[in-house]
Amino acid sequence: MNLLSHFVSASHLPENGQLGSVLPDLLRLFTRRPRIQSVMALWQNNGHSPEMGEIVLGVDYHHHVDSLFHKAPLFTVHARALREAMEQADDTPGLKRFFAAHILLEIYLDHLLLIAKPDRSHKFYNLIADSDHLVPFVAHHPDIDSERFSGFVDVILEDRFWEDYTAMESGIARAERIMVRMGQRRFSKRETESILQTLETRKELILGELEDFFSLLKESEEKPLPSAGAA
Repeated sequence: MNLLSHFVSASHLPENGQLGSVLPDLLRLFTRRPRIQSVMALWQNNGHSPEMGEIVLGVDYHHHVDSLFHKAPLFTVHARALREAMEQADDTPGLKRFFAAHILLEIYLDHLLLIAKPDRSHKFYNLIADSDHLVPFVAHHPDIDSERFSGFVDVILEDRFWEDYTAMESGIARAERIMVRMGQRRFSKRETESILQTLETRKELILGELEDFFSLLKESEEKPLPSAGAA
């Protein structure tokens, strides 16, 4: 799942836990190394305050949600449909279509959640802006420059890129930028049109399965979470 979906999934957690639930994705946006597991290990091995412990809980929950999501029809069925739609629209090489479908579907879920309740974006940004624990949690790692990470958080707050997702065309453009950074080509016009059509055709089905997935998560909260190292 993507940032907003993780944030909504973790709404039952304390505020620092909600921050922890989006931290793996935020750290991945900031740097490819170190991974979140390395940051987590420092806190697990050296002890932590109650507030930092809540962030640990949130990171664990992030991994738990992703584990369920990638096995659920919400992901497997609709990511496959997007991949097939792109294949049928344009067979030009240079694009890993399942990877693109993965990114596009997760952004689309954020789009649907943001359209349903626009205030979710404001809550997320306000939570980050008011946090005294997010930067120290990450900057505790010796390979992370605290000033650079703090500056990165400031850019996130200024850019407010989630709000672009109110229009799925903007979401596709962001997915395209991710693909280009990964060495892939841009979407063709035919692919873009096919992506939009596929998502619109499947909208009600996806909304229903998203609701089912949140119900599954609620049921799973009664079970122990996996360890933090389980990606």
